[in-house]
Amino acid sequence: LAMLLALAVMAVQVKLPELWHLARCCIFLEQWLQPEDWCPDGQIWTIAALLPSWLLYPLSKQVLAAVESRRGGKGLLLLCLALWLSAVTPSLIIFVLQDGYISTRQHNFAYVWPPSQLADFAIGMTAAALAKRHQGDEGSRWKMVALADGALVLVFTCVFLVPSSGYHEGWEPLFNHGLSPLLAMFLYASAAEGGTGLTAAFLALPPLAKIGKYSFEVFLFQQPLFSFFEILWLAGLNEVLPIWSLGAMFMISLYLISALYAEFIEAPFVQWLRDATSQWK
Repeated sequence: LAMLLALAVMAVQVKLPELWHLARCCIFLEQWLQPEDWCPDGQIWTIAALLPSWLLYPLSKQVLAAVESRRGGKGLLLLCLALWLSAVTPSLIIFVLQDGYISTRQHNFAYVWPPSQLADFAIGMTAAALAKRHQGDEGSRWKMVALADGALVLVFTCVFLVPSSGYHEGWEPLFNHGLSPLLAMFLYASAAEGGTGLTAAFLALPPLAKIGKYSFEVFLFQQPLFSFFEILWLAGLNEVLPIWSLGAMFMISLYLISALYAEFIEAPFVQWLRDATSQWK
């Protein structure tokens, strides 16, 4: 649906893409072949990149359970480390062999290409399994708070204070997977019993939780809707409205469309899909 909206906007703004490119985008194949060749509504790459992880989730869950039953928490930690090394090592090797440089195309294969997200998805699963195992008590609460918020502070420190090497080139693509352990620590310490952290507690406030409920739909619809408002602005609204009012209209429309889609299209479809596949083994 987001791609169809983007196509309608593109038909007005420029011209429609090549037919076979559209066909490959609709079946999430384009990101496998040319990850740098964006589909209508560029955010669709996220679905294409995560689709293998979603499809492999039942099998990945069994592997995770087997590791946990045989090796316990230490096995999960070692698995998490192995997954992170498998994700970050190819970029590190390229970085070293190319005298401290990674190209934009190499970045796309390390981040947008669907198999590149398998390890990070599994790291999130492992962090969840570790959080489920954790037995919290009052004495460990503040340690978990410090771990969660400290990990997030380190992430923001790296992102905002480290000098830029260019957009998706240089050493910047090392961030694609390099910070995954810190993000896993944040998820683990925020979700584990006895944990939470100040950041997670703040984000759990009802108004923010309501906004976050439709965050993925907002992510998908933002580009076509922004382009639509851009057309209206250039067509003459810039002469009768201040830009802040158009921005407010855009945000209200974006969340309204996302909420309607999530509640009346996505949720019923997901429920039907669950019912239809509940007997599958």
